[in-house]
Formats: sequence, structure tokens, C-alpha cells
Amino acid sequence: RVSANENDVTITASVPGGNASLRQGIIRQLIVGFQLPEGLHIYGDPVPEGLTATTISVNGPEGLQVMSAQYPPSSPLRLESLGVELQVWSCQVDVVIPIYATGELASECRPLDAPSTSLSIDIQYQACDDATCLLPTRKHMTLELPLDVIEVPNLPMHTGHGQREGSYNC
Repeated sequence: RVSANENDVTITASVPGGNASLRQGIIRQLIVGFQLPEGLHIYGDPVPEGLTATTISVNGPEGLQVMSAQYPPSSPLRLESLGVELQVWSCQVDVVIPIYATGELASECRPLDAPSTSLSIDIQYQACDDATCLLPTRKHMTLELPLDVIEVPNLPMHTGHGQREGSYNC
């Protein structure tokens, strides 16, 4: 878990469950959370020129697959002075980004190349209240995640590849 704080907006990035490890074929959820103080909000797409929508991009090594971010439902905010209705989030906002490792990163057929890998998370947002906006903010976070092997049946065709060999006797 990593966190950053700017203008009283706290941002965290974490992968809950499974010891936060990446294994081949197991989808994990990277959660980027925004904790906004009372009165502040951040914007969803679309926004008029001059405002910044909240965006998150995730990059990692070859073999890391990043799926589309899942943003929570937003609430409409009507700005009469601009004659627009904007989509906003306030309080606690959790954006879920499904990620998983393919065989290039964590193979079921060979030992792991490294014990962990890094995710690069780039976040852009603009926090505003009903009267004023703070400057657009860009945050870069790096999250180190352990890699793990999958468990394979303890059968001759599966053993010896560097994975955990499980016993599935009934």
C-alpha cells in the first residue's frame, strides 16, 4: 500500500487480499482511493475546457495486463455560473482497476524470474469546492507487489517447474 497527500486530499493505492501478490491467471483489484475533505469534490468525464477530469493510468512490466478502470457512480453538480452540469465524486472515492499476470511475468511452467514487480500509477485530478478550484494535480505512485507461483497438482507432468505442488486427494 502506498499513499500521498496534497491539499488535504489523501490518495492511496493498494491490492487487497492474497498477500497483494500477483500470480498467473489470478485477477487482482488495484484500488486507487481518494479521501476528500468535506466540501471538496473531483470531476468525472466529460468536463468543460479549463477543468481536469480524474484519470488513472497503470503500467508495469511485460506480462502485466491492466483492464479498464471501474469508476463508482458519480453525482451531478449543476454550476449555474457556467451553465453546465458536471459529474463529481466527494468524500471517499475508490476506483477499481483489475490487473493480472500472464506467463511472461509469472509462469506456471518455470520458476519466477524475480520475487516482485513494480506498478507505475499516474493519477490526474482537480479538487474543487462550490466556489473555487485548486490547481490540477498530477501524482505518480509506485506500488511494489510480490509475485507468487500457482499451485499445481502433484502429478509427474506438472512437477519440477518451480511451482507449488499441491495434494488434491479426496
